[in-house]
Amino acid sequence: ARQASEARGEPAAVDPDRPRTVGQVDYLGKRPSPVYPRVSQRRGEQGRVVLRVLISPLGQVAHVSVRTSSGHARLDESAVEAMRQARFRPYTENGIAYKAMVDIPFDFVL
Repeated sequence: ARQASEARGEPAAVDPDRPRTVGQVDYLGKRPSPVYPRVSQRRGEQGRVVLRVLISPLGQVAHVSVRTSSGHARLDESAVEAMRQARFRPYTENGIAYKAMVDIPFDFVL
C-alpha cells in the first residue's frame, strides 16, 4: 500500500523519531531570561546568541547547543543555562506529540 501511495505522489511516511523543525514555540510559563553576567556588563560585552533547542514530546528541553555565538563565552553560557530551565507546550501533529527543533535568539545589549 505504501508503494501505491508514493506512486500517486503522496509523501512517504515521516520518521516519528526525527524532530520536527519549527519556527516558533509556545512556552509554559515565562520565556527564559538569561542573567547578564556582571563581568560581561563591565567589559561592555554584548551580542546575539542563537540557541538550537531540542524539545521532547513532553515539552522539556532534551538538548540545547549554541548555533551562533555572541562572540563571548560568558553570554553564550548564560543563555544556555537559562534555556535549560524552559518548559514548552509540546509540539503536536494530529494530536500526537513529537520532538521539535527550534532556533531561539537572545540579545545581550547594554
